[in-house]
Amino acid sequence: MICNLNSFIGMEKRKIINAAFLCAILILIAISFAVYINLTALHDNAELVKKSYTEINLLARIEKSIIDGETGQRGYIITRNNSYLEPYFGSKKEINILLEEYKNNISGSPEKLYDYSLLERLINKKFYELNFTVELKEKRLDDSVIARINSDLGKVYMDSIRSVMKDLLTKENLILKNNEVVALASSRNTLWSYSIGFAISFGIIIFVFISLRRENELRKKLQAEANQSKLFFSTSLISIGDAVITTDAKGIITFINKVAEGVTKWSSDEAIGRNIETIFNIYKEGTREVVPSPVKRAIETKEIVGLNNHTILLDKFGSEIHVDDSAAPIMNEKDEVTGAVLIFRDITAKRQTEVDLEKSYEQVKELNLEMDTKISELQHLNKDLESFTYSVSHDLRAPLRSIDGFSKIVLHEYENVLDEEGKRLLNIVRDNAVKMGVFIDELLNFSKLGRKALVYNVTDFRKLVDDAIVIIGSEEKNKTFFNIKPLLPAYVDEVLMFEVWKNLISNALKFSSKKENPQIEIGCNVTDTGVRYYVKDNGAGFNPAYANKLFGVFQRLHSDSEFPGNGVGLALCEKIIRLHGGTISAESKINEETVFSFTIPNKN
Repeated sequence: MICNLNSFIGMEKRKIINAAFLCAILILIAISFAVYINLTALHDNAELVKKSYTEINLLARIEKSIIDGETGQRGYIITRNNSYLEPYFGSKKEINILLEEYKNNISGSPEKLYDYSLLERLINKKFYELNFTVELKEKRLDDSVIARINSDLGKVYMDSIRSVMKDLLTKENLILKNNEVVALASSRNTLWSYSIGFAISFGIIIFVFISLRRENELRKKLQAEANQSKLFFSTSLISIGDAVITTDAKGIITFINKVAEGVTKWSSDEAIGRNIETIFNIYKEGTREVVPSPVKRAIETKEIVGLNNHTILLDKFGSEIHVDDSAAPIMNEKDEVTGAVLIFRDITAKRQTEVDLEKSYEQVKELNLEMDTKISELQHLNKDLESFTYSVSHDLRAPLRSIDGFSKIVLHEYENVLDEEGKRLLNIVRDNAVKMGVFIDELLNFSKLGRKALVYNVTDFRKLVDDAIVIIGSEEKNKTFFNIKPLLPAYVDEVLMFEVWKNLISNALKFSSKKENPQIEIGCNVTDTGVRYYVKDNGAGFNPAYANKLFGVFQRLHSDSEFPGNGVGLALCEKIIRLHGGTISAESKINEETVFSFTIPNKN
């Protein structure tokens, strides 16, 4: 505000004093108001900058947690070492906390909340995929794991997550840049308002002091008001969340706030009066090349100067601190540089996060290479298995057919020559050849499971049960009472599930055959995770201590003479149920009852 002194010519001396004094007061009020407005804007922008850095840091931590989770999952898949699951489950818990914190931070921005909603859905899908693959590995469904990985679904989710986060970071960096520019502009405007207003007020006061006898009193009063304004300005700079240092036109420090003291380890008394390059000694992270002082460049160019990324500050004691900063010149009304203001912040934690992310990326690359090697090994093993299967199918079946055929010929051609014992022995040979053929067929069926994709359809389990009972060629079923309760349909591979029902019902018939009144109950019940189906008989039963051995290949709890079998059927059932994502179990009381049950999980 400028007072026109020519308007006071001709007035009485008293009027001149009053007018000049009033003008000075109005100017000081205007200065104080302008400084207050600009400092308020500077503080608000500083909060916005802080908020932006908080959101950027949260996004970086979210991405790191996802990578940690993926790293842990991959480590478990490769090694099946449960220790890799600790960072996996830890990352799931941490991500939920980080997402909630990020959501609360952006609650006032509908646009950010929309992007957050998309990001949250993608992260949930990503961890569902990771968890599904872990569950497959826990169930030892290696072929399914490989198929799942080869589907690249996890990569698609991760690429989508990175895309959304990139958009969020781009938007937030733009907001951050704008807020920083506004903050610097507010600081510059504050200094300008203060300098210009103070100069005008001081000129009026000098005029009054020279013109009037009360020169000394007025000068003291105006000096007190000036000191109050300086105190207000200094207090505002002290309260700013970033580190602030001001210098004169020669780069000599005139002010340093508490935050800057904490970062540089130089106290205000030690720093004021020193050259800025003594306190703010910076160099490049990688090359250790000294970086020119941004304050010196701002003074020379009269422009705002920002540092490049990866800049390190040496504090008073030689410790390294990663910083991000900018410097702006302080100009007077003649467009002359009177000093500079340096605003910077400690980003060591942020930089460490970036380094950790880079290391994580390298670890993921190494794990991917190991995964490729394992996949290659599995492919070779599959080829070997196929060769073995062909050998079993071709090379073993042919001799068995010969044994059966020639035994039949001998029985027919030499019927009159052989005695009853000879005929009995030949029939034993033929029976064992047939059993061996069936045994080989079951082994082949067992080995083929998992090498082809399941064909899912809504399947009527009651029809499968009825068909299984019809096809089972045993005399025992004719004297057995079947209690078949309502059976819910299921979304399964119909062909494979028929084998499950056939084996379980055949097993129940066999082990209850020696009972006077054999009974078999078939039913189901709904659980929290799916539908449990069961087959219960009142047969011989088994020792519950050996229940886990039932589902292994060649595992039997009864002698062949007591109950014939080969120990493959239940192993086949277990593998089929496992391929469907379910579980199978057995409970029994010796000579009372046995219950075989399996669960088909709900499909999401």
